[in-house]
Formats: sequence, structure tokens, C-alpha cells
Amino acid sequence: QTKAHDTEASGPKEDEASVLADYKRGVYKNNKYESKFLGIGFNIDKSLTVATEEELKQLVELTSGVTGVDYEQLVKDGKAELAFVNLPVSADGTTNIIITLEKIDPSILKSLDLESVYTQSAALLDQTYAGMGFTEFDRNIKTVKISGADHVVMDYVASVSGASMYQSIFLIKGGDYLATVCLTTLDKAVADSFYNKIYLLQ
Repeated sequence: QTKAHDTEASGPKEDEASVLADYKRGVYKNNKYESKFLGIGFNIDKSLTVATEEELKQLVELTSGVTGVDYEQLVKDGKAELAFVNLPVSADGTTNIIITLEKIDPSILKSLDLESVYTQSAALLDQTYAGMGFTEFDRNIKTVKISGADHVVMDYVASVSGASMYQSIFLIKGGDYLATVCLTTLDKAVADSFYNKIYLLQ
């Protein structure tokens, strides 16, 4: 796996032609990820490392197969900015963090209601997890403090027969992009603590 030191996150190379030509990748260093472009950073558990190209490929292939969304194409287009992954032998320990970006007209982005975006995302997640055999779904759109400022986030849980998949989702506007920071885990404690690890850059 990639060493957790002075590593640029996986994403579009700055010298490549890309739909995100004006986008600058974040940097992973000393178990912290920081993106000046998005104006955020977050602390990363030591068990997670920046995904290698092969791990990222495995992750997007798995995710694409589950959701029907062509994440592999997002990666090729430079819209999947990074993935922090832990791929242990035991699948029940899998945790990943992925950031995706969508370019939106500035006039629309400025007035975009994030709560409505979360609601639409939750409806899609319901369909996705139902297709995987999950039978119970719960969402909690709430306001949390991040670096002293209020931010709307969403906790999402899909369950079946006592087993649950947790997602902690944080939307942030950066430049002309809406970025989705999504933690997916089977560990409730990891999900519950995620927002406390996010901070805003000055």
C-alpha cells in the first residue's frame, strides 16, 4: 500500500487534460488530508492509507457493480478525487472514504439547497441497498459544528438481519464544484466520529 507520508491523493494529474483542469488535488501527510481547493481537511485513522491505483480500481469496480453508477468513468474523467481505503482479509472490516466532485453552474451552486440534495441521495441509496438485500433504511439530516461553523450533513444506515452499513456524508461547495465526502463503514463508532475529524482550512 502507499506509504502514509507526503502523498498526493489519487486523482487527476495536474498536467493532464481534464474536465477538472482548474482543480488542484489535496495532499495526504502525517495522517491528515487537506484540500486548499475545497477548504477542508480531515484526520485519517492510521489503519487507512491512500489507495494505490489497483486498490482504487478494485473499489470503483465494486462500487459500480453495486450502485450502477459508473465510478470507473468518474475516475478516468478526474471526478473521483481520492479514496482512503482499508482492504483487510476480512470483508467485515472494510472502511473507505471517497470524494467525488460535480461541476455545477455557479448561479445554481450558490443557491443550491444541500438538504434537498441529501434527500435525493438518500432515496437513491434506499434503492441501491434494497437491491443488495437490505430491508431497513434510516437517514438523519442534521447540522453539526465543524471548526465552529454550522454545516448540514447526513448519516445513513442500511440494515438487514442485524447487520448494518453506515455512511457519513458531508457536502461542501468548492469553486464551481459540489464535493461529496462519503465515509462508508460497518463500524458504527467510526461513522459516529467522522465529522469530529473534519476541519476547515483558514
